[in-house]
Amino acid sequence: MKPFRQRFNDYKLTISGMSSLPEDSIKNWLDKYANKGQSFNPNYLLPGKIYAFEYKDELKDKKKFINKRPIVFFMGFNNLNNKTAFSGIDLILIPPQIRLLLLERIETVYRNTIEKNVKNILEESKEQFPLKTDFETVNSILSGIPFKNAFRYWDISKIRDVKEISYEEWTKIVYLNTRSIEGTTIEEIYKKNMR
Repeated sequence: MKPFRQRFNDYKLTISGMSSLPEDSIKNWLDKYANKGQSFNPNYLLPGKIYAFEYKDELKDKKKFINKRPIVFFMGFNNLNNKTAFSGIDLILIPPQIRLLLLERIETVYRNTIEKNVKNILEESKEQFPLKTDFETVNSILSGIPFKNAFRYWDISKIRDVKEISYEEWTKIVYLNTRSIEGTTIEEIYKKNMR
């Protein structure tokens, strides 16, 4: 498998002058991942994969925000206020230039495991290996990359339409904006998350 940056640059070259990376990203997401009616079975989620889903929650504090369609680097399950929660990094909340660095770092550090998973997928084997994604490990791996304001918990009972984004498609989420933020604008969120 080519390094992430090289795959991203190859992807950029495939975009015609009539469209842009954000336009191609949103079209790909709408065609393949949004509103596909997938039933949600948490047993199939694997730490270190990226998932798209719908989050059925309401914005309670007008000074904050909610992302109704996050794209999440899944880190695991947690108990949050006596409810099972899904934790991870909402990539939509991270500016594209930082998102590129984050995905590149993850792919570089976990290269061997990711390549084994890709090989198994190509060979139609169901065996997939999780990445070590506890917060301390991810925090160490992503040292120098501002991601902490995008780390979130989601109540499992409010998650719908979960779909895995394949490794090959990770390059297409660098510039993706699902346009699903309610409350604070994405520009303000990006500014906060650059710190």
